[in-house]
Amino acid sequence: MKRGLKFLLFLILFLPSIVLGKVRTRSDVINDAMVYKDLFWTPRVDNLLDVKHCDVYADTTTYPDRMVPGSNGIDDRAEYLYKEGDKLKCGYSTNLWPFEVGNTYTGEAYAWGGRSIYGEWGFDSPDEFSSKINSTERWIAGARQEDVALLPNITVMPDDYKGFAGMDCSGLVSYKLWIINYG
Repeated sequence: MKRGLKFLLFLILFLPSIVLGKVRTRSDVINDAMVYKDLFWTPRVDNLLDVKHCDVYADTTTYPDRMVPGSNGIDDRAEYLYKEGDKLKCGYSTNLWPFEVGNTYTGEAYAWGGRSIYGEWGFDSPDEFSSKINSTERWIAGARQEDVALLPNITVMPDDYKGFAGMDCSGLVSYKLWIINYG
């Protein structure tokens, strides 16, 4: 059994190199990964998941979390409701979701893999990520597991959004080991 697993691991890691006649060295993989790490980008309003906002006066029967429809320029994943003394207040924290409009970030956004009716995400190359972030279409920068339906299910995106932009762990490994070419 162990021998079979070792052989399968060998095939997964080295078959692409054997078929293509190329060998990927550790340095090759690290240098390629640096492109993702060193990518500079600045989110726009279209790159935020912004379809609701916190309202302390919202009807709790209709909106138990007090998040009502409408945008406010803050990513919904960063907003929260808290109590200060006897008053409810709305806040946001980049600890909950780090991306803000106008700030420049280094490194491609992490986006848990998934798909919508417009396509798949979770394995954007730096060029694909930049293209999505800078396009006139609404691509959301980054995705958490809870933002995405489990594959093979389709994630239902809010109106006007195409999907998420970014790279997840398996997408990066697939690109760097050329596994993506065999899917």
